[in-house]
Amino acid sequence: MTEERIREWYGRRLVPAAERGLRSMFLPDRNLFCFKAVGGGGGELKILGESPRYTAMVLAGIHSLAGPREEWEGIPLGRVREALLAWSRGNAGPGDLGLVLLACLAAGGDGAEETARRILSRRESFLAPGTGFTTMEMGWLLWGLAAALKHGIGQEGLEETARGVAERLLGCQRERAGLFSFGADLRRKNLHAARWDSRRGS
Repeated sequence: MTEERIREWYGRRLVPAAERGLRSMFLPDRNLFCFKAVGGGGGELKILGESPRYTAMVLAGIHSLAGPREEWEGIPLGRVREALLAWSRGNAGPGDLGLVLLACLAAGGDGAEETARRILSRRESFLAPGTGFTTMEMGWLLWGLAAALKHGIGQEGLEETARGVAERLLGCQRERAGLFSFGADLRRKNLHAARWDSRRGS
């Protein structure tokens, strides 16, 4: 199957399926998407929890597909973005901030400068020597920083921070396999916490 046919098949089959699923996973009272939806008895859908992290991923995906807009399929994307920004002002991790930055950039830029400033204000928490991290978190952060630089976000220190994150990630790459380890400098209890956090999609 050629790449063109694969893309056509994705657009015809997988994208509509994802759109249907996402519509049912939106929580209008929270302006967030749920953590998980499972089939219940009688064909009903059971919604479990909420996930700002997954919401950032969804928002970036929708805007990448449909372009910057305030509403999509009845979902108020502007309110979703504001809910994400409000959440990111709390205890969002570095990877989550990277995802929020990606979502804001895909939405047209609103909130991107604010999120970039927040990342820079916390840089010592994830770049200081001896601090533990997971490669997934740092990968999301680098993705967001790289996108911000590409879009011309001019925060002083942004490129330096991105290079620092990249260096930490490269330090986790297995030379022989070329793959990255789970993380670095993580104590055992933190490893379990990171896995739980990833499973919950917090």
